[in-house]
Amino acid sequence: MVAKKRDQDEPEPSRAAGGCVLLLLVAGTVAGVFAASTAAGVLGLWLVGTVALWRTVRRRVSDMPATPPPLPPEGADDVPAGGNERIERVEYDPSGVRCTIHVVRGEVNEP
Repeated sequence: MVAKKRDQDEPEPSRAAGGCVLLLLVAGTVAGVFAASTAAGVLGLWLVGTVALWRTVRRRVSDMPATPPPLPPEGADDVPAGGNERIERVEYDPSGVRCTIHVVRGEVNEP
């Protein structure tokens, strides 16, 4: 059987809709258990609450650091803000987020 590739125009199914259906099924089951026996319903709710609490406590915490790593030190070729260098050209990346400023460099020939 060949899996069908999803088109870009086709919308993704909603996770909220699936959650609502699941919630309705669970609510119907709980109502049925309570209708049959109140003691069994209370016991079932305690059991579900205990399992949910146990799963929450056992969940692992992400290893991702809370703060971003420090910036690299400023390089020797960097042009300080407010410098009096002449600019040769400015290159922008395709997304327009970052630019590179090329300054005119002068050469000194010593005898």
